[in-house]
Amino acid sequence: MARTKNRHKSQSEICALDTKTIEKTYIAGIYTRLSQERKEEYRDKSNSLEMQEELCIKEASEKGIKIFRTYKDYEYSGTNFKRPDFLEMMEDIRIGRINCIIVKDMSRFGREYLEISNYIEKVFPFLGVRFISVNDKLDTKDGIKSDKSYEIAIKNIFNDLYAKDISKKVKASKEIKMKQGTFIGAIAPYGYKVDKIDGKRVLVIDEKVAGVVRLIFYMASQGKSNMQIARELTKTYTTPDEYKRTGKIFKDKKDTKQWNSSYISRILSHETYIGNLIQRINANRNNPMRKSKFRDKEEWIIRENTHEALIDKDVFERVRKIKETNQGTLPYHSLKNIIKDGKENVGVKIQRDHKKEGKYDDLIQCSVCGRNLKKQYGPRGLKYHDEICYCYYCKGGDRLNLEKSHVRIYETDLDKILVDTLKRLFSSFYKNDKRLQLKIYLENISTEKINQVSLKTDVNNKKIASLRINLQEQYENYVKGEVLLSDFKIESKKINNQIKTLKNELKVFDERTRNIKKKKREIMEFIDALFGCLDAKSIEVDKELVDTLISHIEISAYKQVSIYFKFKLDKDVGKQLEVEHE
Repeated sequence: MARTKNRHKSQSEICALDTKTIEKTYIAGIYTRLSQERKEEYRDKSNSLEMQEELCIKEASEKGIKIFRTYKDYEYSGTNFKRPDFLEMMEDIRIGRINCIIVKDMSRFGREYLEISNYIEKVFPFLGVRFISVNDKLDTKDGIKSDKSYEIAIKNIFNDLYAKDISKKVKASKEIKMKQGTFIGAIAPYGYKVDKIDGKRVLVIDEKVAGVVRLIFYMASQGKSNMQIARELTKTYTTPDEYKRTGKIFKDKKDTKQWNSSYISRILSHETYIGNLIQRINANRNNPMRKSKFRDKEEWIIRENTHEALIDKDVFERVRKIKETNQGTLPYHSLKNIIKDGKENVGVKIQRDHKKEGKYDDLIQCSVCGRNLKKQYGPRGLKYHDEICYCYYCKGGDRLNLEKSHVRIYETDLDKILVDTLKRLFSSFYKNDKRLQLKIYLENISTEKINQVSLKTDVNNKKIASLRINLQEQYENYVKGEVLLSDFKIESKKINNQIKTLKNELKVFDERTRNIKKKKREIMEFIDALFGCLDAKSIEVDKELVDTLISHIEISAYKQVSIYFKFKLDKDVGKQLEVEHE
């Protein structure tokens, strides 16, 4: 009988012994970072990303560590860990591609004291990851000694304070420049370009497209809407983004990009065009307390007459007043035909309700291009008197309606089609006595399916219990000296893998049971809603009814409407308990 001298040792002692006898292979990821703060001391050449990488490669070579890849975060602050390559590195750790991290020094890893300490002292040891900081002479292969832990804590606190200090200085410096009338933005507004005069970054007129900006304000002053202006510009001029990318002012035949009304709106409300500089508008992205991405107007830094105006102030104010008058109302031409009590109400203005939810939102698809139909709220015109409702339409990606919509239908027309469809269903198949039959059948078949899953769950639980007993017996045999350590490890790994597979199956069974119960509830609601329409003297179509009954609707260019219900109430209704809606 095979025996071993370690047979009386505890399980933890055996694991420790095994760790010492088998040398672990380390595959490293080198992490490098440069801050977005331009004044940081690490931005000199000796501490560039390349030099950081070179130093880490040398360290890995000396310690016999294989390198998987280098992760580089350029111009990302160390005060938070939402960095693209850092997150990718952590994902590689989770899936087992690397089990070692090498950095030039602790500040490259990060500058947030508590978070760094958490990673080094808790997260990495738990994941079995070795952490090496070259300049700090830190290597966690054999753990962290108490004196080294104290040193790390001091350095992390220093790095944290340094980051906060430099950040405050940079922000203060930027604010001073803003107040002095210096433009600190990355990209100049359309119609301007950035030039450096007497050491200051200032805006100067870009004569190439200055005429386009003046044309926008002229059309707005004549009462044209933002959409109308966008349509006119799209016929001739490249969009601001395309101009920035190519330098072209006029469109060619291949250019299909369109101006949009929101960009026109921003230009018409931008005081930059009358010579004023407005900065510090955006909120601090790193401040979790701020819900809005914009600061309050009182916090903006506004400096007047900092550069040459492109638009006369009188024109700017006239346009602003026109926009304020029209804001939140339907266009004049859409209202002049509304007739009420036999009289034309040309001056009436109807408040738009942008938050009002349509009954068929996200349910209607264009059978021509596959897109979801968009909606517009407004009056139907003279024929329908004062009826105001949603119109669903699709223009195949043409935002400005340069071409006619190839699919268009009103919400009230859809209501009538749905009611007619329901009436046809009732007359051909669904009778009142069918409701009870369907519910009883559905209840029985769902119970049967849940019981089938429950039996499989019981079988797996018994198998897991049996395997755990087997694992205990294997360990006892090893302690008695009847099994070698290597054999015990192989067998225990095999058993644990079997247990893991069975547990994963239990999760699937649990999800299946929840899905059956959820689908049963949805079908029951579907049945009640459907037969509720049969009981009613008249069918009232509301959003709740639409959401309960309809999966989706397809509309063709010839207004052929196909309504797809969530469920089919036929002999195969039970099969729908475990499948997704079509």
